[in-house]
Amino acid sequence: VPLMDAAVREVPTQLTKCTPLALKATAGLRLVGKQASEEILNGVESMFKKDYPFAVGSDSAVVMDGKDEGPYAWLTVNFLLGTLNSRQEKTAAIFDMGGGSTQLVFEPDNMDNLAGAPAENIYQVKLRDTSYKTYQHSHLGYGLKEAGKSIKRIGKGSKDFVCFPKGHEEKIDDDNVANQQEGVQDFNGCLAHVDTMLKKDKPC
Repeated sequence: VPLMDAAVREVPTQLTKCTPLALKATAGLRLVGKQASEEILNGVESMFKKDYPFAVGSDSAVVMDGKDEGPYAWLTVNFLLGTLNSRQEKTAAIFDMGGGSTQLVFEPDNMDNLAGAPAENIYQVKLRDTSYKTYQHSHLGYGLKEAGKSIKRIGKGSKDFVCFPKGHEEKIDDDNVANQQEGVQDFNGCLAHVDTMLKKDKPC
């Protein structure tokens, strides 16, 4: 609502009816389940139509595909940096860590590096007669909140989980994870747990 109120203040009144309105939800909403996410999005779309003067089409509130999330962030960052105004400037790479997923998007210095990339990891766009070709990937489950849950799941059933402070206990998926008061908190030991979750020994 605060974002919408800001839009009402900023968009000239004579342009509101021809200004399209869309909400693109990200990975966090993908993870709550189909029924819950649909109810939330239907509620948002109803609010758009009832309370605001903008152009609201069908599917004005949707869950964005993971393959679009990173490229939209890449376009936004590079638009704000001004790197899309000229091919003389290098575009910035983005590493966008949300709650549910992490997006990585960059334009390689050498386009030959994209030759072996799967088609779904290539994002191309043409702006002002200039074409851009980037590599993009959305790592679902590696956002800050979901990655944190995954680390805690490693310690399910443990009473000496070194990633927790001494005396801390939590319930994860109906199971306890704890580090007893007399336990040890160990950064390097926790890092070893995280390395197993990241599967760093797998081929790139």
